[in-house]
Amino acid sequence: MITPAGRRRPATRLLVSTRPVVGVIATVLVSWGFCHDAFARARDWMDLRRGGAPAIIASARQESALKPWSATYRTKLEAGHPLAPKVPGELTLTVARSPSAPAALGGTMLVLFRAPASLAGVGLVVQGGKAWLRLPGGKAVAATPKLLAQPLPGLDVPLIAFAPLEIAALHSAELEGEFEDTAMLRLKPEYTSGPDVPVMKAGVSKRWGVWTLGEVDDHKGQMLGLIEWLELSERQGQVVPAVLRLQPKSGNRAAVTLQLVTVDVGKVFAFSPKSLK
Repeated sequence: MITPAGRRRPATRLLVSTRPVVGVIATVLVSWGFCHDAFARARDWMDLRRGGAPAIIASARQESALKPWSATYRTKLEAGHPLAPKVPGELTLTVARSPSAPAALGGTMLVLFRAPASLAGVGLVVQGGKAWLRLPGGKAVAATPKLLAQPLPGLDVPLIAFAPLEIAALHSAELEGEFEDTAMLRLKPEYTSGPDVPVMKAGVSKRWGVWTLGEVDDHKGQMLGLIEWLELSERQGQVVPAVLRLQPKSGNRAAVTLQLVTVDVGKVFAFSPKSLK
């Protein structure tokens, strides 16, 4: 290198402070790696988004059940709650999912209440786009839109909120909007499904790609029941929510929040009406 005075600087000076330079380069490379990973996720979402609602739905079904898994959620109920009118109790339920074929009409899932006694055995099972349910005081029967939309006593949330896009031929979907990490799909009842199918919304995590929300609305846009899958994290290669929130029409004060108690990735349930007992 030539100095302004025309004298050549000693070449050895070029070797001074090489360690900080190496550190800076390493930091830049690591930072680029993080940015590249975030960019890759964003790019994947944009590719998926261009496929519209069908691509988002197919991806959410796949990501929500890459492996068979089951989880138990529980919360304490204070005395005076509709499900524990005289003494404290608890609300416990099991959720299970299993992979479905990419071209399947719906998902494969189970929701089964374990406690309190008034809800024990109540639940919903879906396989191959078909569904069966059991309501309090009844037996497992083929699901109908009217039964799916019936609020559960004591919770005031319909079972269909657990499976907004897992049952075939009930809704057509369109992307309504994106709110931070959540992509919201608006579900319109298919004209062939009859008058008892409610309007719904479904949420998908843009980061994880799994279901995060199921909302049941009336035909005037009023919310009738909401289920949220929260605090998502990866467990043995499968994203599982750590929190399950059930919110009835009456609002946040009546919402019930259940915490993850146990999870088993790889466990295969028998997805059939016999599971509801």
